[in-house]
Amino acid sequence: MKHYKSIGFFILILLISIVNNQLKAGHILGTELTYQFVTNQSVELTLKVYRDCQECKFNGVGGGTSSENCSEIPPILVYGVSNGQRNLLQQSNLSLQSIENISNTCSGITNACGTSSSPDYAGGTEVHILKATINLQTYEQQGYCHFYFATSIFSRSNAIVIPGNPIPKFFNYSELDFCGGIKSNSPQLSIAPNFFIVSNNSVHYSLGIQKGDADSISVSLVEALSDFETAIPYPNGRNYKSPLTVNCIGASCLSEPTATPPVGFYVEPTTSNTIFFPTVTGQVGTIVYEITKWKKNQFNQFVQVGKIRRDYQIQTIFSSNKEPFFERFQSEYAVCSGVPFQLNIPIIDNQEINYQLFTLPSGMTSSISTMNQAPFKSLSLSWTPQSNQVGESYYATVRVNDINCPLQGLSSKTFKFNVVANPSLAIQKIIGDC
Repeated sequence: MKHYKSIGFFILILLISIVNNQLKAGHILGTELTYQFVTNQSVELTLKVYRDCQECKFNGVGGGTSSENCSEIPPILVYGVSNGQRNLLQQSNLSLQSIENISNTCSGITNACGTSSSPDYAGGTEVHILKATINLQTYEQQGYCHFYFATSIFSRSNAIVIPGNPIPKFFNYSELDFCGGIKSNSPQLSIAPNFFIVSNNSVHYSLGIQKGDADSISVSLVEALSDFETAIPYPNGRNYKSPLTVNCIGASCLSEPTATPPVGFYVEPTTSNTIFFPTVTGQVGTIVYEITKWKKNQFNQFVQVGKIRRDYQIQTIFSSNKEPFFERFQSEYAVCSGVPFQLNIPIIDNQEINYQLFTLPSGMTSSISTMNQAPFKSLSLSWTPQSNQVGESYYATVRVNDINCPLQGLSSKTFKFNVVANPSLAIQKIIGDC
């Protein structure tokens, strides 16, 4: 059964088609590059490339019906740092592992990543997952302990380029640093980007960071790049800290995420929780999250051990459906070992919703209760931390989608739990940074 009215559906498809027709110069919607140690001297790199299914394919590979071809995704560039300078050490070919259709269309709706020449929904996105293994042993023997892994793909969308400027490459990188004596995997990201967001609507989004063995994670917005040294200018007075036109009060537009509607472009530095209220329909921007991982060394001092970046394109569209809304702003809690803790997570939406959970800490459980009015479901998390978890922080990410068609409304949020030993130390919120 299709849950939309034909006129509204037609208008949405028309707007999506207009926006996408402006993007024909660039098939790459986003990239991120992570790594994991497979031995003490080698790392496996994972490159995720997000592709617009209406655009050209990578040497014929990809979903959709486009007959246009683009070059293959080029090799990864491996740099080592010596005396403050980046030196190119090698190029490594990537092996395609899988392609996944991540279009957030509802059940029963075809999109541009399928085989239909006239899909129900004009847009569509997919992620190409590629891997390469890099042996660092020789470079370590040469004295290297600080590395950059980079990708440079043509091209970005011309919609983010100031008229008259050349279309830049899609450049991104990750960073590994064990000069402090600590080898550690990069953070991983659980939640795919939201490439289409509804204008005049409160956007709630989280990267779904998998913290791993990090002692601390910090998140910030940074500039989009065409190479290590060249930042991409943003059009229409926007910048990397506010890549879209959002609800503002005053020239400074200081973020007030709890305001109604939210003010500014807010990113929580410990969780990546992002809140903003875009006010222009049909606008395209680029948002780049930089996630830095820290660990304590033998002197109990924080040292940076790695960094990754997610760089992707976002577009505002018109829709009468508003995305699910997390009613409570608070995201960080102190919880006591041995003491049962329960967190209810109220969601506001005018239709039925579904939940997905990511990165729950060991021992945490979830339960969903039903209600007789929208959104018809309520989620709660329950946990009794153990004594061996004292002093650690843990993440749990919730992704919510409604059943709207053709595009589901999507929201996500990460909760951070700091485990303490003494119940008297538990407070409603702890604000901290590394």
